[in-house]
Amino acid sequence: MQRTWTRSGDDTLAGPAIKAAALPLGPGISIALSAWGGWSLGLHRLEAAGASIPLTVELGSGVTLNLNAGWEWSRTGDRHKAIVGAQIDWSVSEHLSLMAEGFGQIGAGAGYQAGIRWMPARWIDVDLLVGRLSDGTARHAATMGVTVRY
Repeated sequence: MQRTWTRSGDDTLAGPAIKAAALPLGPGISIALSAWGGWSLGLHRLEAAGASIPLTVELGSGVTLNLNAGWEWSRTGDRHKAIVGAQIDWSVSEHLSLMAEGFGQIGAGAGYQAGIRWMPARWIDVDLLVGRLSDGTARHAATMGVTVRY
């Protein structure tokens, strides 16, 4: 579920975000496949979809580098775009990590955000990030994300 608030209105998107199990490429390096889609509950139509290939590199001392590249489609402007991203994640304890990430669209602007991830249990993460987005709808933004694993 994704809830957005913008000057032009607000909406809720619902849909799957699936990540295939990581395939080890070598010591501390793995690759995976992820895909997602977003159905507008207000407009009753598909609003966005995409796929990416994440690459994870364990740097040691609880520090992980995550890189990804992929494709995304958005109904806004009927845009197809190549996307890229990089994230550094530092696990400061068993239940808390700090992260910073940059992301962008090929031929368009880039964005960044940083924040914390709290992991109260092995099956759930709660993220709180602030930054500047690249989607053109918000100069500055705050993001709260909840991930449930099953």
